[in-house]
Amino acid sequence: MSASETNYFDSNESYTRDGIEITAIYKKAIDDKVLSIESYAYSAWIQLEKTFLWPNYMQVKEEGLIEQTTTYEKWLQDNNYGAVAGFDTDKFEVVRQGRTTAYNKAKFVNTIQKGDFVVVSGVREPWAPFIGHAAIATTDNWILDMPGYKDGVYTQKDNNRQLQKGAWFDKYKSAWTTVYRLKTSKQVRNNIADWADWRYWSSSHGLKKIGM
Repeated sequence: MSASETNYFDSNESYTRDGIEITAIYKKAIDDKVLSIESYAYSAWIQLEKTFLWPNYMQVKEEGLIEQTTTYEKWLQDNNYGAVAGFDTDKFEVVRQGRTTAYNKAKFVNTIQKGDFVVVSGVREPWAPFIGHAAIATTDNWILDMPGYKDGVYTQKDNNRQLQKGAWFDKYKSAWTTVYRLKTSKQVRNNIADWADWRYWSSSHGLKKIGM
């Protein structure tokens, strides 16, 4: 490892995937500004890579969910190297980040507010070739998301759900959860949440799903 690269890595651990050094993959993700060292230190990212990214790549390839010619490097690029896409830090503030452990549950429940976006980056639904899951807090207590329908629990036209925040947190045990808050007024965040609730859950803003 050269002196010019020492700022990229907080660990000397290295190994190869499909003939490519994992350090080279991480460095490319940093250089392309997909990952940031502040949000994804090398030592933390390779743990995600070893326990989640690589195993899921092998699984989706084995199950035929992606083309057999899809390389690991291409799959990582398509999946944003396991990071969350679309949440510009100029517009969003990270108010909570951590694994969904019992210790973090209380902090999650006490942190989340109406209009916050919740992203789980260390999860993949069994039928999906891509990783990640997102939701929105429609009130200070309820979270709305779309878990999908191919597992048979939901139909294609009825694939959304609303759970109390503690119950939603429990659905993603051991995953990496980030809470994003739009850098705007509370009223604007409330309006966004109300629109999502009206559009995807209840036209009367009730607990029962209607008006879809």
